[in-house]
Amino acid sequence: MSIAIDGTVAPGFERVADAFASGFAGRPGMGASLAIRVDGNYVAQLWGGTADTRTGRPWRQDTPGVIFSCTKGVMSLLVARLVEQGLLDYDAPVARYWPEFAQAGKAAITVREALSHRAGLLAIEQDLGVDDLCTWQTMVAALAAQRPLFKPDSGYAYHPLTHGWLTGKWCAASPAGCPGRI
Repeated sequence: MSIAIDGTVAPGFERVADAFASGFAGRPGMGASLAIRVDGNYVAQLWGGTADTRTGRPWRQDTPGVIFSCTKGVMSLLVARLVEQGLLDYDAPVARYWPEFAQAGKAAITVREALSHRAGLLAIEQDLGVDDLCTWQTMVAALAAQRPLFKPDSGYAYHPLTHGWLTGKWCAASPAGCPGRI
């Protein structure tokens, strides 16, 4: 069964459409969209597949989607720029840049451990509401107070909800702030 792909690609970007379509192979219930801009202009706007497998509703151009982890790479690059500029050290304790972080057994956690999802800070145990999740100070205070959920550097557990506040706090604490360009 072939999945119908809708949308457009600019001349020279046909391989993007081919790669997008190939991602549906063997996944009849999948749905997705892709938009790529170059110099502010769309070179690809594609969508296809199924938005709701219960009803069979197709994926459309305006179907909302959930995006996870798209900023982790960007934030990690900004941290790398701070390291490159000598403003941050991967092997230094996070608390050097963020003194409040040293609470609850976290004084020795290094930047490297936190960046590599080895800090035991994959979640915050405090009850938080939507307004809390959208308030910078509330979240960095909760993360500073949070105890590691496992012994830091003893294992790996993806930090899906805390990575942005960890890296963002280092950037904010840096003497230069986050580098504006990568």
